[in-house]
Amino acid sequence: MMVKKLIATGFVSGCFLIPSTVTFANNLDDCVSKSGDRQLSACNEVLKTQTGKAKATVLFNRGKAWAYKGYGKNAIDDFTAAIVINPEHYEAFDHRGWAYFQANDYKRAMADFETAIKLNPTYARPRNHRGVILSHTKNNDEAIKAYTKAIELKPKYVGALINRAVAYRVKGNFNQALGDLLKANFAKPDYAPILHGIARVYASQGKYRLAIKTFDRALKIDPLHGLSYLYRCDAYDDNGQLGYALKDCGKAIELMPEYGDAYYRRGVIEFYANMEKKALLDFDKAVSLKTTVGRGLVYQQRGMTQYYLKNYKAAKTDLEKALSINEKLHNAHRYYSLVLTQENKYKPALAHLLTANKLSPTDADILIDLGNAYGDLKQYEKAIQANKDALKISPKNADALYNIAFFYDDLKQPKQEMKYLNLLLAAHPNHKDGLNQRAWNLYEAGKAKQGLADAQKAMKLGPKDPEIIDTLGHIYLTLGRKEEARGLFKKALSINPKLKSSLDGLKKLNAK
Repeated sequence: MMVKKLIATGFVSGCFLIPSTVTFANNLDDCVSKSGDRQLSACNEVLKTQTGKAKATVLFNRGKAWAYKGYGKNAIDDFTAAIVINPEHYEAFDHRGWAYFQANDYKRAMADFETAIKLNPTYARPRNHRGVILSHTKNNDEAIKAYTKAIELKPKYVGALINRAVAYRVKGNFNQALGDLLKANFAKPDYAPILHGIARVYASQGKYRLAIKTFDRALKIDPLHGLSYLYRCDAYDDNGQLGYALKDCGKAIELMPEYGDAYYRRGVIEFYANMEKKALLDFDKAVSLKTTVGRGLVYQQRGMTQYYLKNYKAAKTDLEKALSINEKLHNAHRYYSLVLTQENKYKPALAHLLTANKLSPTDADILIDLGNAYGDLKQYEKAIQANKDALKISPKNADALYNIAFFYDDLKQPKQEMKYLNLLLAAHPNHKDGLNQRAWNLYEAGKAKQGLADAQKAMKLGPKDPEIIDTLGHIYLTLGRKEEARGLFKKALSINPKLKSSLDGLKKLNAK
């Protein structure tokens, strides 16, 4: 049994020295078949007696032991020593290439994989590893070709099937990705990484419930897999299950406390759930750690959060950092323009919004902000057009409809203003600002009685809004309900003592 195994692993050769002891045989077996400290210790003992190609094989196996323990430099040294002795040791080239890859030395890694393939064209492993480098360098088309060649050589190569599935998913070829993962699952059933991959494809297809169930299966097999918790967090969030999402992100952070992406993802969820202070803490942590999403995105998101917390100076600093790292971050341009608007720097703000719109032309929110920027510069026709462009993307967008009405008011075009207010309220009957504006327009047109219902409804929706209170006060005054009007004007002034319209209303009442 032992001799057969040694022959199979290449240890028995014409120049291999095999002392006739049980201890040596055991060490030799452990050097070949074990891992970690046990393999390392055994290889050290065997190495004392070996020369030539046999020594190269021992060095190769000791290199694997170093790699398993995470000592990349030691592993590279042993693989190199094995190659010096035996330049045709294709496995040593492949394993050294993987050690170089883990050290982020892609150029040397690729060279070693190419050499391994040249030495043994039927060896699938370096072709798969070559694909990994191509994937990491965003060359998915070539990566898929590399994975495909590995699979042709070894049809049930689970690692290559998983890797090709990831490349297909990144390209948006979800059916091909799912097909590869199902083949891998058939070859290796109930393997957590495969189920994790399947769940991610389902999530990419918008099948969030199915994704969550598949992540559940993966986590039953491997309950300590932090990435499954992190991506299930995303699936829960996309499925509208905020509590479960935050819980899963928290678990991912617990399992991977040094993984910046986990803090970033939880921060994004908190940001859009209006939990800005908590989000800021997570972005602070993400900035201090390595992330795969890129530091530019982290600074962008933290800058956006600082903006909503009205920390405009901090927001500006973060957004400038984001743009210095990646000038194509459209939201960084968008929020930087909003910060500039706070500084009354309207022309530079407009320039950043035009850039944001160029980078993301189908983002309705950017077009709405662009309209506001034109409005700040009193370019009302352009402001209206930008909001109309937003409506082409989002036909019932409340902000766009209201803004168009507002800008038509600036242009003194009441018919157009009322047209868009009517469209707004048909789509959003509880839009309090739209109701208030239509009520005020009717009041100014001498139709206070017609505007009463809108004003009363707006009041129920915004009982502490001084503008809404003031509108209802003027309508009551016109309808002869003087004491009710007086009470409303006083209420509006208690909230905003400088509200001129309410001050004028009280003057009218007192004059009478």
